[in-house]
Amino acid sequence: MKIGILTFQHSINFGAQLQCYALQETLKQMGHEVKVIQFIPKSEKKPFFRGIGVKKNGFFKALFHLYIKLVHGFKIKRRFKIFSDKYLNKTEPCTETSISAVTKDFDAIVVGSDQVWGYAFHSSAIFFIGWIPEFKGKRISYAPCCAINKVDDIHRAKVEKLLKKFSSISVRNIATKNFVFDLSGIKAPIVLDPTFLHDFSSFKSNYVPPYSNYIFAYILGSEIKGGHTAIIEEIKRIKGDLPVVLAVLSNSKIHYFSWADKILWDLTPDEWVSLIANADYFYTDSFHGAVFALKFNVNFLAYYSEENRKARFVDLSERFFVSHSIVSSVDDAIHRDCIKAKKQNYNDETHKFINRERENSLAYLQNSLG
Repeated sequence: MKIGILTFQHSINFGAQLQCYALQETLKQMGHEVKVIQFIPKSEKKPFFRGIGVKKNGFFKALFHLYIKLVHGFKIKRRFKIFSDKYLNKTEPCTETSISAVTKDFDAIVVGSDQVWGYAFHSSAIFFIGWIPEFKGKRISYAPCCAINKVDDIHRAKVEKLLKKFSSISVRNIATKNFVFDLSGIKAPIVLDPTFLHDFSSFKSNYVPPYSNYIFAYILGSEIKGGHTAIIEEIKRIKGDLPVVLAVLSNSKIHYFSWADKILWDLTPDEWVSLIANADYFYTDSFHGAVFALKFNVNFLAYYSEENRKARFVDLSERFFVSHSIVSSVDDAIHRDCIKAKKQNYNDETHKFINRERENSLAYLQNSLG
């Protein structure tokens, strides 16, 4: 079967690239001919110099941000493209007006994973396969996320209609399950994020860390309640005074923290995986970062401080039995002794759950594709 994957394949974002690659490889292993639809939403075409922030950061800090953008921002875009060209089998680039022509020969389109059903994408409805002329093949969703169960009344009828045209719908978490049910009455099964389906062990040695032992940090959003400095100090107090390696997506909003001993500005997705896999401890607000820590049995602390990040972490905490690794604040982490936990090895309960859900997720794909 000829299958197109419709997801965030274009993002300069480690998790987005890796979940797309994992789904592609999983479908290929099932014997299908797979291509990633190279669609870039208008909302994702952000100005390159976004995040410099003269008013917010002051002149000298903004100047530093500009320097990072010029030196590392272009480099990370180039390196991500090399990774994408190497690992993803992509269609020709397309827009909202040309996606119909690019996808007309596919037998099926699989939408997801990631936050493709998020609030920002309801208007165009492209990630609900809402283009004209209509796609005639199978419409399948695999582990999409809506981030927040919210849709404006102006888009509600359109999204509901498109959901009901899907041959099979699955979702990544409870919030998205409720989103689908509230709109369409469809009871969608929850499946694993694609990164759980693929073995990334070949990436483990793709990067030589700057230290033999280290704490790895990767921050995407707002600061943890109580402050990064406080939680890093607590991690070091308990885990040892190890150097902290920080990964930054230098094409986007610049994060610079004085507590980092080494900042890496232009990693590729495989190098990022390698740094997680070989870390002594991992601190993050990235959902996919937490997934890879689980996959490689690395002790981690993941936090959420924004509403649009909360649902996926609460879901991970409750369903995967890792509440000791998911916190909402520094006080929460200290009060529950989360950092003091010894090598979790992500107890039998967690691994049994992941293995069982992997089988169910693969069966969902098999049954949906026929």
